[in-house]
Amino acid sequence: IQPRKRFNINKREVPEPKKQQGGKENNMVVTIIGVEHRKGDFVDKKTNERVVFDNIQIYANGPIPSPTKEGFALGKAPITEKFQNDKDILESVFGSVPTADDLKSMVGVQYEFYYNQKGRLEMIKPFEAPLSKKGA
Repeated sequence: IQPRKRFNINKREVPEPKKQQGGKENNMVVTIIGVEHRKGDFVDKKTNERVVFDNIQIYANGPIPSPTKEGFALGKAPITEKFQNDKDILESVFGSVPTADDLKSMVGVQYEFYYNQKGRLEMIKPFEAPLSKKGA
């Protein structure tokens, strides 16, 4: 069995994530548990118009955002991020346009999700754990 090749979603130079006001980054480390390409159409019940969609959905487990009422929380929170399957959007989020195999290779791997001030996913980068200091 050969080790799974990790998809390098940042094949080109990508600007660093923007810091929020006060210099704080709005990011989280997640483990991707699934990726889905959803494409189709439906009729909007309110307008009776046909709506065509072509989206990428990423399912992940991330940190629980806040403790429960009792003051503690265990486990991981499910996260679903959806964005249009558009070349410009994909390049903005991933750094390049991923293939179906690239997206599949992301499953089971940790990534950092960066969000803008409106809480929308802005960028995904491979997670690189900080190096520990030996003898410290």
